[in-house]
Order: sequence, then C-alpha cells, then structure tokens
Amino acid sequence: MNRSLALAFYLCSAVAVSADGYPFHPDTQEVTCNHLRLKLTEDQQLEVAALGRVTLTKRQLELLWPYYGEVPPQFRAIAATFNDGLDIRDPNPVDCIWIAPNEIAVTLREKQGDGNFTFDAGEHALREFDLRISPKGQLFHLGKEITREQALDLIAKTEKTGSDRIFSITKAPPYRSGNEELIALNKKVDELFNAFVQHGEKHGVQVNNAW
Repeated sequence: MNRSLALAFYLCSAVAVSADGYPFHPDTQEVTCNHLRLKLTEDQQLEVAALGRVTLTKRQLELLWPYYGEVPPQFRAIAATFNDGLDIRDPNPVDCIWIAPNEIAVTLREKQGDGNFTFDAGEHALREFDLRISPKGQLFHLGKEITREQALDLIAKTEKTGSDRIFSITKAPPYRSGNEELIALNKKVDELFNAFVQHGEKHGVQVNNAW
C-alpha cells in the first residue's frame, strides 16, 4: 500500500454492533463494527467542533466509493463521548463517528435485501439549547464561538421541554497522549462540562451529555 495512503486512513474490523445506540464505546471511543478511519484537516476539525458535521474532501470521498456507490459530501459527526439507546434508526445506517480530535470513523455496512444505505448529512445537528465543547475547550453555540459567560447565561435561560428544562452539551473526544499540554486540555473540557452541570442545578436545569 502507498505510504501516504496508509497514513491517511485505517480499515478496521471489530466485534458485532450493539443493538443499543451507536456502534462505539463512549469511555474508550472504540468503534465496534467494521469501519474506515479518516484523518481530518484543520478546517474539518473546526467544522466538526463547531457544527457537529464534516464536509469530506474529494480524496476522502474516493476512499469511500468502493464501499458505497453514492456518498454525500457532508456527514453528521457523532461525538464518541456519549452513547445511549436509539428508539428509531433508519434502515442500514452509515454512521460517521468523531473518535479523536483529528479523526473520524465511517462505518462499513453490509447491504440488506433491496434496502439502500442511509446517511445523515447533519442538517438538524444544531439546536437552540445545545452547546459544543471543542477539544481545546472552545465553546460553540449554533456554530458560533461564545464565551463561558454567554454559555452560563444560555443554560440559566433554558426553556421547558414538556415539564423539564433540559440543556445538552456535546464534549469532544479526548486527546490520547501523555503530552502534558494535551492532558491539560482534556482536563479543561471535563472541568467546563462539570461547571455547566453545577450551574444548571442552581437554576433548575438538567444539563446532559449528548452526541
């Protein structure tokens, strides 16, 4: 295999997919089905952190074409830091999972019967009462970077959904490194999330981890 191609992606096999939630372990970010790993450019890393989606490069699309005849140029990227049961799933879904600050995994599915593969382009990835924390501790709301004070204000002003006031936060996958600077960034993300949870409790808002 060409050396540059080998560095660009990994083709991986894993155990069968769990019936509950997306096919990954939120504690380790391990993907539990066959998948293709793709490295992200700096622009893509910012896009995923801010918007929860990734626009694939031409080369990345070419790597996926042998597995899927038609691939959308944009995927919703599910952060592999939280998982939960999914009540409704499209038939034979193809998932794009944000497994590291600079890497995604696209699941490789086997076509079932005459059904087509389904892709999530991420049109509805952003919601009013959502916050995203980047790998470096940046805060994004509706795609725009905001301050900590603005985030605290958003949480305090959360409106009711049914009988509850719920605010969702997406945490970036951590850096897997012994580098002290990167360890400090992972700690910063966790501290921010915990501070927001405590702030929510003070204001009667349930702050949850989310995809």
